[in-house]
Amino acid sequence: MVQRFLEETKDIVLACNPERKITFANEAASIALGYPIKKIIGRDLLDGVEEYSRFLSEGLFDQTLKNTYWHGELLLRRADDTVFPAYVSASPITGESGNVERVLVIAQDVTQRKKFEEQIRKNAELANSIIRIAPIGIFTLDMDRNFMACNRAFTKIIGGRSPQSYIHKPFDEVARKLNPELIDAIEAGFEGAETSVINRPLMGTGPGDLTVSLITVPLRDVSDKVEAVLVLIENRTELVKVEEQLLQADKLASTGFLAAGIAHEINNPLAGIYTVIDTLAKRVRREGGNEEPYQRILTNLDRVKDIIKRLLDYANPVSIHPRKADINALIIQVMDFFKYHPIFRKIKVEWELADNLPEIVVDPKQLQQIFHNIIMNAAQAMKDKGGRLVISTYLAESEIEGKKIVIIKVRDTGPGIPEENLRRIFDPFFTTKPPGEGTGLGLSVCYSIAKNHGGDLTVGNHPDGGAEVVLTIPVKKEY
Repeated sequence: MVQRFLEETKDIVLACNPERKITFANEAASIALGYPIKKIIGRDLLDGVEEYSRFLSEGLFDQTLKNTYWHGELLLRRADDTVFPAYVSASPITGESGNVERVLVIAQDVTQRKKFEEQIRKNAELANSIIRIAPIGIFTLDMDRNFMACNRAFTKIIGGRSPQSYIHKPFDEVARKLNPELIDAIEAGFEGAETSVINRPLMGTGPGDLTVSLITVPLRDVSDKVEAVLVLIENRTELVKVEEQLLQADKLASTGFLAAGIAHEINNPLAGIYTVIDTLAKRVRREGGNEEPYQRILTNLDRVKDIIKRLLDYANPVSIHPRKADINALIIQVMDFFKYHPIFRKIKVEWELADNLPEIVVDPKQLQQIFHNIIMNAAQAMKDKGGRLVISTYLAESEIEGKKIVIIKVRDTGPGIPEENLRRIFDPFFTTKPPGEGTGLGLSVCYSIAKNHGGDLTVGNHPDGGAEVVLTIPVKKEY
């Protein structure tokens, strides 16, 4: 029975005496080593071992003669001198005296297994490389809510340490800071549900928070039981801003088209009304009557004319007259205009102007219109209690295009802007000022001017309080 098994098995089977002379070889050994069985019998057992493995094999054989079982991987040599890896087991066979009389060697050719293992290793390295450099945050959690793996993009979003420092650590340390909506989605993954949450605050802490999208995928074993959860998290803050800007631009374009038509329709009859009232006022004045009611009407008509002019400026921005200009100097000129304005008596102006700004090609008058509007808005936000007006400029590199840009920031220490108003801040006619103090067109016109210069204008709340307006203008040598 045993003899038949040894002859029919596909494993290499050899037996040798204490002098290492082979006394038995099966058909599988003949096929694997490339020798007829009769040429294997009588050979030294270690003749079939690859040269660099032979020294190790000699020591192992000596250990086997001391009645020690051994197994491990060795490189074996065929008759044509080719080498193949084999998993080898060596067992001592003792006689009645207890001495080792034979050594039984069983070997398996693991060439295909090695190739398969190497392919698995390469695939794992590739997968790890992709995960490691992926721009989307990736992490996995075991059923005890401990980190199994995470990549650098995840740690960048979370604002934490290196990826290795999270491994085997509890997810609770991170979960405490996250938006509950995200935690609920991850918990649903442990229940076996694939979930997605689109464009939610990361921390849920308000202004300045990141906007993220999250997907959870339960990982199952062969019995379809959830054994881990894969989580993908993407920082969409900049993308959401771009989407909002595109929507804003589309909305402004539509509003501008409508505004232009309304302005022209109103302008003609308004001119006629103004002429009639002005004529009546002059007649009353000549006759010695009270012209004050007429002058009051004319003052309000002037205000309507100013609104119409702003509408037309917004709908049909005047062409740019570019020339090289010093941004810092333009801002200082605007502030000189406000120097004696009563609203600035309680306001301290702080300057943080970069001294390395290059002259850039812009329309100076249009940029000063932006500075005038945003500085006055900041001052009006602090008119009751006073505060600080911080004006800063610096040179930077655009994250999207990699080109140089000049950034101008105007920050106040007023009450800030309610979150519900931020999305409407550039809408025409949207204003929080009392009636008669603003038309709601100032920032809309400023936004159009910034876009016409290839730049951008954003309004938000500063983390330390108050509002902050950021104007970016690309550094161009010519238009």
